[in-house]
Amino acid sequence: MAWYDGVLEAFGNGLIDSGQWFMEIGIGVWKASANIVTSIISVSPISYAPDAWGIVTTVYQSFLGIGASLMSLYFVIGWCRESIDIKNSFTLENMFRFFLRLSITAGLLTSGLGLIREFLYLSSVVAGDISGTLNNLL
Repeated sequence: MAWYDGVLEAFGNGLIDSGQWFMEIGIGVWKASANIVTSIISVSPISYAPDAWGIVTTVYQSFLGIGASLMSLYFVIGWCRESIDIKNSFTLENMFRFFLRLSITAGLLTSGLGLIREFLYLSSVVAGDISGTLNNLL
């Protein structure tokens, strides 16, 4: 047995111990970061900053007027495009398609803010459930 066998064994054990120490530090940093991220994600933005949400609703009301006028303009342009075309006959199917698109667009425009609120609420609930599950696993 050579004199350097004990040195190499001690050096290897030191590397293993330092690697384990770095892994424990990394896992601790990962858990702390995960706790910070999940605590931020699980809060609904509506309840987090009510003043900012007031700005969002004001901007939404402004863009709702623009969107409603554009919706009417696109409906009239599409109607004229289909009904003036000589090659195609304007059928009940085309009319049904137009009014279906108009009703879907109008519904999305008028209930957009409510849809955004509910989507944000649902996403915060799902993130809270996932974070609770992850905290139990970690």
